Amino acid sequence: MASPTRLSPITKIQDNEDNLRLLVEQLRTPLGVIPFVGAGLSIPFGFPSWSEFLTTQADKASIRERVEQHLKSGEYEEAAEILLKKRGYRAFHDAIDNSFSDRKLADVRFRGAISILAHLAAGPVITTNFDHVIETAFKQADNEFQHVVWGVKADLATKALQQNRRFLLKIHGDSEDSTERILTKSDYEAQYCSPSTSQIDFARPLPRLLRQMLVSRPLLFLGCSLKQDRTVAVLEDVVQNDRSIAHYSVLERPPSPEEFLERSRFLSEHNIRPIWYPYGEHHWLETILTHLLEATATKSEPRIVKRTPSRSSAKRRSGRNESFTVLQLAQLYNFPDGLDGKGQCVALIELGGGYDTHDLETYFSTLRLPLPRISSVSVAGAKNKPTKSPNGPDAQVMMDIEVCGTIAPRAEIAVYFAPNTNQGFLEAIHAAVSDDVHRPSVISISWGGPESGWGAKAMDAMDREFQSAAAAGITVCCAAGDLGSHDGVQDGRAHVDFPASSPHVLACGGTRLTASGGMVTKEVVWNDSGLGGASGGGISEHFPMPTWQSGTNVPRSVNPGAPIGRGLPDVAANASPACGYQLLVDGQRVVMGGTAAVAPLWAGLIARINQGLGRRVGYFNPTLYTRIGPAGVFREIVDGNNSAGDVVGYQAGPGWNPCAGWGAPDGTHLLMAFRLLGDSRKS
Repeated sequence: MASPTRLSPITKIQDNEDNLRLLVEQLRTPLGVIPFVGAGLSIPFGFPSWSEFLTTQADKASIRERVEQHLKSGEYEEAAEILLKKRGYRAFHDAIDNSFSDRKLADVRFRGAISILAHLAAGPVITTNFDHVIETAFKQADNEFQHVVWGVKADLATKALQQNRRFLLKIHGDSEDSTERILTKSDYEAQYCSPSTSQIDFARPLPRLLRQMLVSRPLLFLGCSLKQDRTVAVLEDVVQNDRSIAHYSVLERPPSPEEFLERSRFLSEHNIRPIWYPYGEHHWLETILTHLLEATATKSEPRIVKRTPSRSSAKRRSGRNESFTVLQLAQLYNFPDGLDGKGQCVALIELGGGYDTHDLETYFSTLRLPLPRISSVSVAGAKNKPTKSPNGPDAQVMMDIEVCGTIAPRAEIAVYFAPNTNQGFLEAIHAAVSDDVHRPSVISISWGGPESGWGAKAMDAMDREFQSAAAAGITVCCAAGDLGSHDGVQDGRAHVDFPASSPHVLACGGTRLTASGGMVTKEVVWNDSGLGGASGGGISEHFPMPTWQSGTNVPRSVNPGAPIGRGLPDVAANASPACGYQLLVDGQRVVMGGTAAVAPLWAGLIARINQGLGRRVGYFNPTLYTRIGPAGVFREIVDGNNSAGDVVGYQAGPGWNPCAGWGAPDGTHLLMAFRLLGDSRKS
């Protein structure tokens, strides 16, 4: 999910943090919000704003100065009236047909804000746009509208609203129907006003429908200027009589303090809570919508958050790696040569997003590796469904496939897509453990949340699945969390992440790696707390300490009075986005990190080791703590801590520690250790 650090420039703006929180709470209610979409979401696909269109027509009619005077005063209806008369009905409407036609959408793969909105919106949507960007984007996202209505069809929308059905209301009309557009002052008065007055007549279909929408649930204005127009006029009339429903908008902040204060006052008078982003930086709209999507994906159950693979802002400097390909990391960690995972299957658990095969082909061909055999497994109706946004859940899916597939390119990768709920998560793990078709030998999980957000029954149910995995000889690798000692819980106490805290999984923590000349020069606990993120780890308050950890000097929890519990992580690897993984997500080359990358890295290594041994290592935590770890097979991480915010965490040190476990892998030595254990068992 969009990390607090990534959103910090937004939350620092006046009232944004509170308004974002209130919007998330509203989105989690059964009714949610009604998105109201303006031209700002169509402009990225080559469509003009309405003012740009009118200015272009004014140039053709040689009346630019006259039209611009009306536009500067916010008199769009008057400007359109003048142009219609000057150019003539046919020429003016033909210009609309040509400017907003579907030709610009041929072969478009939707990305960015509109793609995220297509996954966020579950009910009605309103737009002032003539084009078909919204309809097409929602169709690509398998969230197609049941009805698309405009003009006299408003009565149909009234019935659909009452039934909470998915419909798109195009209040100004459609690019393919010139007969029912609302453009000019005359058009507006005919549709909104009674014949004898210029006042809005709520007995008319369109104003009546808009008022019903405004009093039924909040609107979320996106890509709208929210200047004085007919929609705002309807809102103003409604607000005068009923202020019980507050609306929301995502807007660019005006450049001057005076304009900002004036716009804030205007929005407040219209009962709109603004969420501002910096002036001219429209990319923030995508980030904000991603945050809303990931914060509200589950309305009926606690949300399971992914370990967000954050982007790095680090730059390369001469003589020092600031980021790594996955192949470089495999070399630095001495992964065994001559092995590629052949004969193994790695299961990836995904609770959102999807993968793009073309991007994967590009990524693996760049590394001169074969594209792994990838299978998509649907659980409870969920499926491979890319959002086309590298800031969304696609990043996790692509990271899992690319990291694991680079380490074990000949292994089969089975991706289990499930709903983002506790039940969906549980069913995905059960599907992987009991899959007699793909028969995974390793499961990688990069999703989770603090133990305090789960409940004992939910954790115990999932732990029973992990016990079944252990009995079936399946190794389960889980990310240990990316928010350090507090794991995102703001109560002043330390928390650990589940499912990594289960004693039946391999909990994967994070380090920060420095290398030069193909050699590791330094590796410490990942803690970029000032920049964004730190390794999860600590002591479970739900799972007691397993017997195999009893001789490991697991410390007491830093929380006073907490029970003696399972310590995590078990192992670690590079996780800092500042020296992260070079990946390809939704067509963009990015550097990403987090323990979300460590889990699939370890899963790929286990697949190689299984191949090299000719058998599964399965659940090896007891052996790890009693034989392999104490034998010095790992590179110990002795420097750093995972303290975060005001919560004091844990300190690294020799042997096992609650920041990096036994340390970073030496893959070849780990394979040799398993071989020696196998030989000793035979003798």
